[in-house]
Amino acid sequence: MKKIHVLGFGFAVVIVICIIAGSQYYLHIRTTQEISRRVDEITYLESLEYENLKVGLWKNQLILSNVSLKLRDVTDLFRAGEISISNLKTYNGHILGFNIEINDLGIPLKSFLADETFQSMKMVNPDELLLTIGCNYHYDPDQRGLELNNIKILSPDLAEVEASIRLVNIDPSTIALNNPVGLIPQLFGISISQASVIYIDHSFLEKFFAAQSNPTDSNMPAAIAVFSENVNQMIQIEKDEKTRTVLKNFQEFLTSPEKLHITLSPENPVPLVRFLWVRHFKEVVELLNMKVET
Repeated sequence: MKKIHVLGFGFAVVIVICIIAGSQYYLHIRTTQEISRRVDEITYLESLEYENLKVGLWKNQLILSNVSLKLRDVTDLFRAGEISISNLKTYNGHILGFNIEINDLGIPLKSFLADETFQSMKMVNPDELLLTIGCNYHYDPDQRGLELNNIKILSPDLAEVEASIRLVNIDPSTIALNNPVGLIPQLFGISISQASVIYIDHSFLEKFFAAQSNPTDSNMPAAIAVFSENVNQMIQIEKDEKTRTVLKNFQEFLTSPEKLHITLSPENPVPLVRFLWVRHFKEVVELLNMKVET
């Protein structure tokens, strides 16, 4: 009797494994078809190719490996070692949330920069800028609030950025992937509720300033001195103490570029269109309750 129970249990395990494997295969096929359909719908995409696709049943996860993407009218390819999308949540056609991480993202700078700018950037980094980026996306359709948290942009030899932002009065469902211009009408209603940006410099600013200079008659400290003096002049004529503090901390960062933390925490959400009427840096500081720390 015990032997029959063991055999029955083993048979049940095999059945469960077959069901999972079948579901995984079906999901893999459907996901491949859906990716292909989406790419065809986006008019500015010419092709998306990848070496391997993994679809996770439990974590609602999609992983693409060795990805190459080609935009129309752009010669060079975008490349990524791995793209991972997880925790995808949807409701009534809204994408309510997902996590995304892209490792070893190669951006072909030559295709997007003027030749003079590209030659300067080559001194900062090779032809293809390599980054790791990611963020957590959350949308509340009732409040029409969009949050992007844990945003990270990392280039180990150059710099890293950590950020978060909250926007209100936005409806992403009206923005079609094949027509991102649809965002423009919304800009008149979108407001910024809060934001935080931490920039940590490894070598980017030093290399960037050096790239803008003629090595025979200028150098990085001299270039920074010019920027710093411009900020100092703003400090001298600024009467608002809060704005002076923001400028002083920014000047301190210029003279010793290591870490810069900018926070925006307005009392009430500020419409983006409001900045069309800004005439003085003090207005930006007041509107957004801006703070700058080093």
